[in-house]
Amino acid sequence: MLFRNEYREPMTPSKWIGLICYLIVAGVSGWATAESLDASFMIIPTLVAYLMGFAIVAILGLTLSYIRNILKERDSILRKLLFPVVFFIGLWTFSLATNSHKFFMALKGEDIRKNGLVVAENTLKIFTSTMEAIPKDQVEGYRIYTSKLISNYRKEVANPKNCGHGKVADSLKGIVERTMGTTFPVLSGYNKNPKGCRELADAMSADMHAYLDKQVSSMMDKLQELKNCNDETQRLAILENLKGLNSYTTDFWDNTYKESITEAHQYYNQVFKCYNEGLLGSFNRLSEIDSAFGIAQLEPELELPVPSIRLEKISELARYVRNYPKQEPGTYMNSLYLAILLALVFDLASFITLYYFVLKTEDN
Repeated sequence: MLFRNEYREPMTPSKWIGLICYLIVAGVSGWATAESLDASFMIIPTLVAYLMGFAIVAILGLTLSYIRNILKERDSILRKLLFPVVFFIGLWTFSLATNSHKFFMALKGEDIRKNGLVVAENTLKIFTSTMEAIPKDQVEGYRIYTSKLISNYRKEVANPKNCGHGKVADSLKGIVERTMGTTFPVLSGYNKNPKGCRELADAMSADMHAYLDKQVSSMMDKLQELKNCNDETQRLAILENLKGLNSYTTDFWDNTYKESITEAHQYYNQVFKCYNEGLLGSFNRLSEIDSAFGIAQLEPELELPVPSIRLEKISELARYVRNYPKQEPGTYMNSLYLAILLALVFDLASFITLYYFVLKTEDN
């Protein structure tokens, strides 16, 4: 047995105190690892997660004992130490990660979930007006942008120095056609003189503007239809639920919170998809024109899966701290550093206690 040599000697009071302290500190580490595993891997039963958490602590202790026994020997120390040290460092790194995750959630988990409720509630309060206003701005931006292209084309056709349809006018007409998604045949019957060129320019411009008016009218009609995406009764019920949750009596870790916040995000994303695909999917040229014209994009504000719930998984910790909250990414970085420090303190305290107080012998 790994502890055999040490326990040949009677347990002294200092050893008993060391053992008790070790079990307490190591127990905290085992608990944190078990809680992190339980939250990160839903397929693992809670009992199994706790068995794994305390098994990791026990294996670390046994490995440390084994390393100490090797150090007491004088021959081939480096060769014998290589595997146990590498194994110990690898397992400890995993333990540190799980413990840091649990301590971070204990420090900031409730604040993060409260903030998630506030963001969801505020977003749902204003999202209808936002989802209507931005597409209207986009359609208006499309109209202004395209009108400017038509004006450039008209000026070139009516240009007295080079009136009519030359290479430049053809190129400008092609830009208008690509933007509007249609073609405009050059009208015939106009003389190639300043007056005739102006008349041709006005006639072509009138045709283009008439087609543009139809497009804009169609887009606005589509916007009216998209109002059906939003079920006001459902939205108000979700808002009332969120408002009721955001109180000091709420358990932010039970399924009630998770179901409510997920329902809010799902409803928002359903409406967002309806607007985004219904309007911009029908007029995909708007996205290019928005970038050129500086019109705001319709961007989703609430994600799925919900970030505050996704954070329960250890693999999401680093990404969450880097990117959230959206208003001020990196706000929780100091809390993460504190969680890592706490994990280090507990683990190092358990190792030092075990190594110097429980495993000590009279000859050292």
